[in-house]
Amino acid sequence: MNTIAPVTPSISGTLLSLLLVLGLIIALGWVLRRMPQRRGARGADALRVRASLALGTKQRLVLIEAAGENLLLGVSASGITCLHRYDGELPELVAEPNVFAGLLQRAAGATGGHDAR
Repeated sequence: MNTIAPVTPSISGTLLSLLLVLGLIIALGWVLRRMPQRRGARGADALRVRASLALGTKQRLVLIEAAGENLLLGVSASGITCLHRYDGELPELVAEPNVFAGLLQRAAGATGGHDAR
């Protein structure tokens, strides 16, 4: 009677399989990086936050530009509401000077820039 011995994979065969799988993963990553990415409505230029103002811990007003349209949104824990749609182009917004930074500079100037201990 002939008996067939069970086949056990050798260490070299296992390492070869592992290297083959790792090489396949690296090759697929390289191919995916080289493929052109589709830019549709999800592109970085399709949506732009122009200004944001915190009204409370969970409430904000956000002015966004989406698809050439300017929208004022109210954002809260319960959802997002479009408060106003602006027609035409809005002027560029200028950030207000930081009041706290000015107070801190004045306070540092009053003490000569040193700690008063």
